[in-house]
This record gives sequence, structure tokens and C-alpha cells, in this order.
Amino acid sequence: MEQAAEQRTTEEAQAIVARHMGRPGFGSHHGFEVVAAEVGAVTLAVRARPDLTHLRNYFHGGAIAGLAEQAAAACAATILPEDQIGTTTESRFNYHRAVMGTRLYATARVVSATPALVVAEVRVEAESLGGRGPCGTALITMRALPFTG
Repeated sequence: MEQAAEQRTTEEAQAIVARHMGRPGFGSHHGFEVVAAEVGAVTLAVRARPDLTHLRNYFHGGAIAGLAEQAAAACAATILPEDQIGTTTESRFNYHRAVMGTRLYATARVVSATPALVVAEVRVEAESLGGRGPCGTALITMRALPFTG
């Protein structure tokens, strides 16, 4: 029988996120790193690279949104049964400013969950020589689907 998410430990959530992020796909291809994970919350990061930037080394909006969506999916994985994944049904992203920097961070937190849907709020921050500050927020809804891979 599947363990209820409320009974999972931080270590179990970290193992779930490690498996989730270790699979081939978008996150691993783009070098997304797990910074922190617990039940219902995940922080991912990615270092700046030319393939993630455009227009004078600003992070591309797609790279920022992609990191946010991947963080939301990993976050959903910490509360869903291990034989399910979250797939995005709706994503609303607000870019606060154009972003240059050395690294992006996306912290996702579950704000609502049912057996069928998980809603995560994501805060994205950019790190540069001057420090770390907010650059965007997202609200992402994911539908729980069986994982067959």
C-alpha cells in the first residue's frame, strides 16, 4: 500500500525528488540541480549558460518558466503516490524583470492538492554578483497521471 504523503519523511521526499530529477528529460538535459526538497516543497537551480540566455546574456523567459515548471513537478512528486506524476494543465507566470545573473533558483510549494490535481506556487530568484533577488512568480496546476516509465 502506498504511503500517505503526510507520513513521508524529508529523507523520503528527497529520494523521490532525486529519482524524479535523475530521469532523462528536460530537467536533466538542461542541468537543473536539486538544492532542497521536503514534503510539499522543492528548490531547483540552474547555472547560467549561453544556451539558456539571449539578448546580451539575459536569461531566456522559456528557461525561467521551464525551471519553474520542473520545480512544480518535482514538488508534486513529493505528495503524489510514487506510481504517479504531475503533468501541467495550467501555468501562469509573472516575470518581474529582465534577468541577468550567474544562477536561477525556483522554489515550489504545494498550495492545494486533491487526488487528481496539485497546485504549486513557484518563486524564481536570480543570483548575481550583487546578491540574490526575485525575478518571477508562477502558479502551476498539475494533473496526477500514472507513471509508466
